[in-house]
Amino acid sequence: MNAVCRKKYFNSDRVIKITSFLIMAVFTLIMLVPVVFMVLYSFFPTADVNTVMEGANIFKSASLEGYRDVFRQTPFLKMAYNSLWLSVVQTLLQLIMAFFTAYAITRWKYPKRDLIFKFIIATMIIPTVAVMIPNYIIINKMGLVGNKWGVVLPFIASGYAIFLMRQFFKSMPESIVEAAMIDGCSEFQILFKIYLPMMLPAIAALTIILFVGHWNDYQWPLMVLSKPESMTLPLALVRFENEGIIEWMPTAAACVMTMLLPLILFLITQKAFVETFADSAVKG
Repeated sequence: MNAVCRKKYFNSDRVIKITSFLIMAVFTLIMLVPVVFMVLYSFFPTADVNTVMEGANIFKSASLEGYRDVFRQTPFLKMAYNSLWLSVVQTLLQLIMAFFTAYAITRWKYPKRDLIFKFIIATMIIPTVAVMIPNYIIINKMGLVGNKWGVVLPFIASGYAIFLMRQFFKSMPESIVEAAMIDGCSEFQILFKIYLPMMLPAIAALTIILFVGHWNDYQWPLMVLSKPESMTLPLALVRFENEGIIEWMPTAAACVMTMLLPLILFLITQKAFVETFADSAVKG
């Protein structure tokens, strides 16, 4: 009887795994289809894509003209530098702010601490679009319209980053901190010699999330950065238009080059990324 039950359980477990795998495979293919077409459009004129998809000789009409047009029509390298500068600076400042704020909210005891944290969480439900006009008015009065710091300053604090950091601070065992205090460690040493090394996987995961978000940001840089030499890569994607007709080859080529850096960054940090959220799921 037990053997029969184990056999049934094994079979049902196997069916669940196979079904889950098939569902993930289907959704992965659905997400990859636009990427495949984007890459094809970057090498082939629009009229030739269908021919290529039918199995024709892919080398017959392949061309790098779209990539050449990107560099001819836009200061692409300058835009890439602007995107990299903004993404790195914003991500770094948000990580620093989130690290110290989460520590203060988690480890220090003072009146209205929970209320402050609830206020931070409440900021996460406010749409970014709702605060764009007030932010723009403030940045304009500060004289930072057209300046990269005008893009950075309004978003130094991230409610999501603070929340995620707080969760990992709370997951740290109190016994480690107590042992360090008994050994005579100061609060500064506890923060940077105990907490920081233990939280590096979480920081790596948060870094990729914040970096990709800033790298792909379009609306706020479009409002603040008016000069062509200060524009970012997402703003370059709308520049390949001729009398209302979109030039698909250079647009697709710009998209391919724009996604390369976030893709490389994710491949480098994917182990820490997956482990961090797997651990948080288990702890949760």
